[in-house]
Amino acid sequence: MSSVDDTPVTLLEAEQTDRLNKALATLIKPRSAAAQVVLRYARHHELACSRVNPEWFFVNGPADPDRREKWAFAQGICASCPVRRACADWALEDNERGLWGGTTEGERDRERARRKSARRDVA
Repeated sequence: MSSVDDTPVTLLEAEQTDRLNKALATLIKPRSAAAQVVLRYARHHELACSRVNPEWFFVNGPADPDRREKWAFAQGICASCPVRRACADWALEDNERGLWGGTTEGERDRERARRKSARRDVA
């Protein structure tokens, strides 16, 4: 078995990728165009976020003392991801909690409000 760039992939790596794809398929709505971009990429490449503890992408609200540190770390992981924008769009569309595509819940809330306001201005 080989990856897209013909680098040999071990059976363990293939199994891990398969598990990740199945997990993503259950998390992401297949009708979302942004979700399809993320899933298509994940079929052939390992997402950087899959290699770190998922707790870094989720905090226990503003009271979490490690919130800023966790999200700064997670945003660094997302910064170089080629599907970052699609991941953020999916989270924006589906009102996801946590940090997705380098965006925080607050940033996505503000973007939703901006889009809603823009739609009202057009109408």
